Amino acid sequence: MADISWTMFESDRRGLEMSVHELRAELHRDDIDAVVDALVAARLVRKAPRTQAVSFVHRRFNEYYLVSRWLTGERQPPFEAIPTDSRFRDALVLYAEVAPEADAEALALACWREIEAFGPALLDEAGGTERVLRAVYSLRFLGEAFRARPDPLAPFRDALGAKVRMLLTETDDLLHQKIAVEAVGVLAPGDAEAALLAALDSSSGWLQETAFGACRYHSALPKSVERALTDNLLRRSQMFILFPDRDLNHLLTVSDLFRPVLQRFRAAQSDTTTILIASVLLLAVLLSRQQRCPVHFTDTPST
Repeated sequence: MADISWTMFESDRRGLEMSVHELRAELHRDDIDAVVDALVAARLVRKAPRTQAVSFVHRRFNEYYLVSRWLTGERQPPFEAIPTDSRFRDALVLYAEVAPEADAEALALACWREIEAFGPALLDEAGGTERVLRAVYSLRFLGEAFRARPDPLAPFRDALGAKVRMLLTETDDLLHQKIAVEAVGVLAPGDAEAALLAALDSSSGWLQETAFGACRYHSALPKSVERALTDNLLRRSQMFILFPDRDLNHLLTVSDLFRPVLQRFRAAQSDTTTILIASVLLLAVLLSRQQRCPVHFTDTPST
């Protein structure tokens, strides 16, 4: 399986699938048909009946075998794939979670060197946009790969927090800002709090929703963030308060982290429901009285 996985990843001709004929030619194995059939029977790979195209049932199988070879030293992990957002990137996220400490630190430092050069002035330079994308892709990688293992980021964690705040306050690109908010899970508590508050205060609903999701990466929410989350919800329309979308409902109930926010939101739902029912009853009473005691208007004779 490892050979099949590596062959798929290293092939430039296709995505993460190859035909049985191509695998046989690349691996120089006459028994590849039997191997593939056994893997299909084990439900680890699938084979298209007409084209005989073979692919793993889940990309994680491919990534597992890539990472296993990087860990044994048989192959070197391609750090240069991170700022270009290539297909090796997700496998490198998995590698960062299990790599030896020295390798994890080297990987984090390689990302930081890309981010360190970032600044608003780059957008005005020739070729600056490409350099900014390299920095943003590297930031996204740090946020995903080191969320559960932040120690390799310790030498530059404070500087990283400053870069994230700069992205949120000095650039207008919503995609870059969204990626910055998603990286709060690896920031120091003070920087994470500032980033979340800036996102929740944004006029972009997309950025606000990202901030809600990013709160899950913290063991405890600062009181200021709790208040900002609650205020954000209560500023929304009455219809939204009564009938919030399914994603928000799931987010608020999936973790005890949101319990104070959820309690205030449920209280607001109850108050809004009460006001709505009272308004309907009052309207019904007024209409009933009008029907029993209709008011007649007569013309007043002119003098």
